[in-house]
Amino acid sequence: MIRSEPSTQYVLAAATLPTYGLKSVEELVRKRFPSAMRVNTDMMHRHHPKLTQLFVEAPIGLDEKIGMLKKVLQRLQEKGRALAAKEGGEGKEDDKDAASLPLPLPKTMIFLNTAQAAARVHDALAQADFPSVAFHKDIRSSDREENLRQFRSNSVPLLVCTDLASRGLDIPDVKQVIQVEFAPNVVQHLHRIGRAVRAGREGRAVNFYDEGSTDLVESLQLAGEESLDRSFSRQRGFRKKVKKYGRDYYRKPGGAYRGEGWEEEAKGRRVKGGKVVFEEGREGEEREEEGRRGGG
Repeated sequence: MIRSEPSTQYVLAAATLPTYGLKSVEELVRKRFPSAMRVNTDMMHRHHPKLTQLFVEAPIGLDEKIGMLKKVLQRLQEKGRALAAKEGGEGKEDDKDAASLPLPLPKTMIFLNTAQAAARVHDALAQADFPSVAFHKDIRSSDREENLRQFRSNSVPLLVCTDLASRGLDIPDVKQVIQVEFAPNVVQHLHRIGRAVRAGREGRAVNFYDEGSTDLVESLQLAGEESLDRSFSRQRGFRKKVKKYGRDYYRKPGGAYRGEGWEEEAKGRRVKGGKVVFEEGREGEEREEEGRRGGG
């Protein structure tokens, strides 16, 4: 009797699989599992077509961003009141008191980059009478679960959170995502905005961004409906990538988004004096360094 060894099946499930070089997750899978079968959707690393996005330039300060957030929420309340008046009829005595009260807002996840910032936004919304709960690492686990329960059940329309809530949680019927602080990288950006278009639903994302996120936002906008692969970066540091290669590694003069093969074009490229310099690989840099040491 021939005894066969038990086989082991590995399944890797990922919403994002970055392809930013030889040390990427994608390259690791190719090397370790060359015969792996792949199943993926057409929307891998793309903005979902059912998601309406708005990019809003904002000041660097959090207080200013909080002011902008309040204005967005106030406009949503006004639209809700107008819609309720139209559908329920106007001029009814019983509706006068109800019309003066804040109406429930669309089910919205409000993202910040740190727990401290999330706590500040949550406090500011409470002071402005916007009903919300918070979800971040500085809140006890039992309280986080209770807050999440209230948000899931539509008891509270706003969840102020960090990336702790961007993945791994089942939160149905999220209508809108607001990034008060823009995601530090494209991975987190995709996970955040994806909360609003789960299960084929339509959704909306309002993205505040300041000068620290300008390059990342521009690369995402230039990509349009194409893959966002070229907006990924090693260790997810997009600003470092721009500093190393210059802005034209993700865009051409005239704004055209670079096509396939931009990695080869970027080899030997670096930034010097604010301009992109092309060199013949590492040897050129070594020769330049020797010249400086010799006073040349």
